[in-house]
Amino acid sequence: MAKKSKYIMDRPKFDLMKRTHKKHGHLVWGALHYAQYDMTDKQLKANCLKYAKNEKLDYKLLSVLSDAELAFSGKYATIIVEGGELPEDMEASFKNKIDELLVKAVALKSERKIEAAEKAKTTNTGPVLTVQDRMRIQAETLGAVFDQWVDDLMYGRVKTVSKVTMNPTKTMQAAGFKAGQARWIKKFYEPELLQIKDVLSDKDKELTEAYSHVSKSALVRVQKLLNNIVAEAAVVETVSNAQRKTRKKKAPSTEKLIAKLKYCVSAPELGIASVSPSGIIGASEIWIYNKKYRKLGKYVAQDAAGLTVKGTSIKDFNTSLSIQKTIRKPEQQLKDFMKSGKEKLGKFLSDIKAVDYKLNGRINNDVVILKIFK
Repeated sequence: MAKKSKYIMDRPKFDLMKRTHKKHGHLVWGALHYAQYDMTDKQLKANCLKYAKNEKLDYKLLSVLSDAELAFSGKYATIIVEGGELPEDMEASFKNKIDELLVKAVALKSERKIEAAEKAKTTNTGPVLTVQDRMRIQAETLGAVFDQWVDDLMYGRVKTVSKVTMNPTKTMQAAGFKAGQARWIKKFYEPELLQIKDVLSDKDKELTEAYSHVSKSALVRVQKLLNNIVAEAAVVETVSNAQRKTRKKKAPSTEKLIAKLKYCVSAPELGIASVSPSGIIGASEIWIYNKKYRKLGKYVAQDAAGLTVKGTSIKDFNTSLSIQKTIRKPEQQLKDFMKSGKEKLGKFLSDIKAVDYKLNGRINNDVVILKIFK
């Protein structure tokens, strides 16, 4: 049943709601009031789905949400599908809300798949759903959102890779992804990324022909997006593993030692993340990066007992050998650093043409723990 307004209102003239109209804002708010009180949640949901379908979004995925969950956004969608226009700031906020609803729908659909699979286990003697199966299902469901982004770029519906509307890290975090799900995302999109790279480099003539209907500029944008998805999934995986190891560490003495240690969990903009700080205890060498001052440094233990932690500081390090240097091109130099093994890292700092600075042992929220060696 419709929610009746205490005001007597005629149906709004949606076709007049253009940004050029001098009373545009007044007309929009009147229409929102009408939708709030004179339309049912079911009608508002239908308009929300109609908007998503018109915009080539996954309206079928959105439909798993309830009438009430889509009713709020349905008020704004009603104005658009009826031929009106929203103010620019209101439209941007509305589109962000639709993106959030899509992520919510992904999580709900994944939960329903798992529930259905578990229910099926009790009624048949088929294969048991493993933990890996569950994580793969969750990753596949979220992959529908990423696939929509790829299609939008490939076929020209979207012209730029925006970190606001295409943010893999934010989307995976909203879906509650841990290391296992992020690992599946990498498995899904690494082959696709390599394929796009081969097309752009014209290595495979048949493959290039298969993509001939897509412009080169669109493929470049798709490559950038796929790079972001794979790289950010790797960061989510690293962060999750590091946090899980710290949380499950059995030795109480180690947990107590690192309990007050503050450090930067990850720096997605640089493609790096901290390893578990529990490994510092007894380590012979650790490498850190201060993102605030662009300084790369290493702590070297003063003896065979290794490094330890007290409060928020590293202790028992050799003050002469423990140094740091300012790096000029963090993105490239850190990428090279992360690919290097312990032997190559032996001269990594000496190859940087910069002044040596002694380390003082303090670790804070700007410091990423890059590598630990026992």
